[in-house]
Amino acid sequence: MNKRQLAESVARVLRENGKRKTVLLPKHSFYISDASGDKKEFVVRGGEKRVQYTADDVNTMLTALLIVVQECVRTGEDISLTGMGKLTVKYRKARRTRVPGTNKWTTIQPRFVPKFQFSADLKRCAKIFGETEEAQRRLDELIDKGELTSPLMPGDD
Repeated sequence: MNKRQLAESVARVLRENGKRKTVLLPKHSFYISDASGDKKEFVVRGGEKRVQYTADDVNTMLTALLIVVQECVRTGEDISLTGMGKLTVKYRKARRTRVPGTNKWTTIQPRFVPKFQFSADLKRCAKIFGETEEAQRRLDELIDKGELTSPLMPGDD
């Protein structure tokens, strides 16, 4: 699912749950003249109107969310999303590894990397998906393409 599809899905969920945004209506002034030429001003007060969120509104919110997440990662601040998980920045020590193809050893410098810890709720959702026919179909496709050689099936521990 790309960002646009995510925005459309979120907008649909907001509509289904009756969530609306408030739009302020401006104040309007009307001038009415009588037969003698005297003008009277009538002011219609501005008000509020509750309208549905559009996919563009949600896309704007997602863009803002991504900017905030990037700023938090830059400053090393943790982000906890209830029901989803926790995004942290972890220090990774220097290590030695082989370069594929040449089999030469190289040292990867120490650095900070983003790390996401999934919540129990999200893990439970993945487990439920893993028990569906759709999950089995996707596994079969990966095996056929050669992208997955030995899947761990339930009970193969």
